[in-house]
Amino acid sequence: MKRARHPHPMASNRRRWVAALACAGLVPALLRAQPSPAAAPPAQGVAPLRLGLTPFLSPRSLLVSYEPLRLHLQARLGRAVVFYSARDFRALLQHARQPEQPFTMMPVHLALMLVEDAGFKLLARSALQSPLALWTLPDRLQELSAPGALAGRRVAIADPLTLAALRLERWRAEQGLEASMAMLPHPNLGAAVLSLRRGEVDVVLAPEAALRELPGTTGADLQLLVDLGTIPSPCWIAGPGAKAADSAAFLTALLSFQGAGDRSSAARFVQAVPADLARWQPFANIARERLRKPPPLR
Repeated sequence: MKRARHPHPMASNRRRWVAALACAGLVPALLRAQPSPAAAPPAQGVAPLRLGLTPFLSPRSLLVSYEPLRLHLQARLGRAVVFYSARDFRALLQHARQPEQPFTMMPVHLALMLVEDAGFKLLARSALQSPLALWTLPDRLQELSAPGALAGRRVAIADPLTLAALRLERWRAEQGLEASMAMLPHPNLGAAVLSLRRGEVDVVLAPEAALRELPGTTGADLQLLVDLGTIPSPCWIAGPGAKAADSAAFLTALLSFQGAGDRSSAARFVQAVPADLARWQPFANIARERLRKPPPLR
C-alpha cells in the first residue's frame, strides 16, 4: 500500500521530444481541435486520417506520449495521421460523432454507451489493466492513512465522466463518505497533480498507467494511499459513418503496434467485441444518465 511512484525510464527522452517539438512550434499551448505534428506529408490526393484521443493528459503530454503510435499508424496505413483531442469528455463524445473523425480512442464505459446508443463499432481494447488508486505526497501519507482520515478531505480528479471518477464515487458511497469527501474536477491529470502540490487538495485520483505518462518527475514521488482495484486503458471505436474497408485497415494497423510497458500510450491492443467490456456496463449506464443533464458549472 505504500509503494512509491518512480520515474519511467523514458522520461528523459520524452522531455527532449517535448523541447524539440516546442522549439519547432509544433506543441500547442491549448488543445481543443488541434492536430498533432505530422512526421511526413500526406500521400498525394489522400486526406490525412483524423483520430481522436481521450483528453486525460495535457495537450503537450498527449502529443508526446502518443507520437510513437501515430508514426506507426501512419507508416502502416500509408497516409498522414493526425491526432485530435477535446477540452473535456463531453466534447470528446461530440467530436467522435463527426464524420471527419472516423476513429476515436474512448474510455470503455463511454465506448459501450456509444455502441448501444449511436451505432458505433468497438474495434479494439487495450491489453493494459492499470491499478487505480488515491495518491498523496510523502509527507501526508501517515496522516491520511489513519482510520477515518479521509472524512472532510478534498480529492482532485480529472473529468467527472472518467471511469476512474465513477469508480471513486462508488467507493466513496461504500465507505459512507459521500457527504464528507469532496471530489474536485480538474482539466486533466497533470492539473490535478499540480493542485495536490499546491496544497489545494489532499489526495489525487489516478490510474498508475496514466501517472506514468506525466512528463519528467511530475508524479514520481506520489505515494499510494488507497488501492481501488484496476481499470482498463481506453479502447478504440469506429463511428457510424466509417467505411468497412477503412475500419479493417485501421484495425490491422492498430493490432500490429508492438507496444510494451506500463503506460497507456505504449499498450498493445487486441480485437474486441462489446461482450468483452460487459463488466463496465453499470458505469456506461451512469454516464448515460449524467449526459442527459446539463454539465455542472465549474
